[in-house]
Amino acid sequence: MRLDPERTIVLIAQLEQEYRSFEENLALNARAWQRIEQGSDDELDWAALGYTLHTIYTTMENYFLRISKTFENHLPSEAWHRHLIDAMQLDLPGIRPGFMDRELASCADELRGFRHIFRSVYEDRIDPDRTSLLQRRMPRLKELFEAAHRRYIEKLSSLAEL
Repeated sequence: MRLDPERTIVLIAQLEQEYRSFEENLALNARAWQRIEQGSDDELDWAALGYTLHTIYTTMENYFLRISKTFENHLPSEAWHRHLIDAMQLDLPGIRPGFMDRELASCADELRGFRHIFRSVYEDRIDPDRTSLLQRRMPRLKELFEAAHRRYIEKLSSLAEL
């Protein structure tokens, strides 16, 4: 597989930009979590934490969409969010390398599910227990996503002979 250098340069720049957004959202997330760890139990703090988890996943999804649109752009109209996570695990010979392994996909899917609930919370409030459990997984998610990002950029550069 050999990638078009110009298209690859654009994709790498876009992925680097999305990754910077991911890091910025992680920093906000850490600040929100710190407030809660220091004893704040205000529902606004939990909402802020939920918002940061929501934006972390949205940034990841935008990253995945950039890859998908560059190479294959075939997402079903139904359940495309879940399909996108599945698609990012696939190594597609002659089209594109896979982006992530099963562990990162599982973390991403858990965040996707949280985002769906977060977007639908109108009358109920954020569940602190469930949100805390997800929050405690953020260091591992960061580690996995950072490693996948670096490997992917290296693969793209190598395949495009940059």
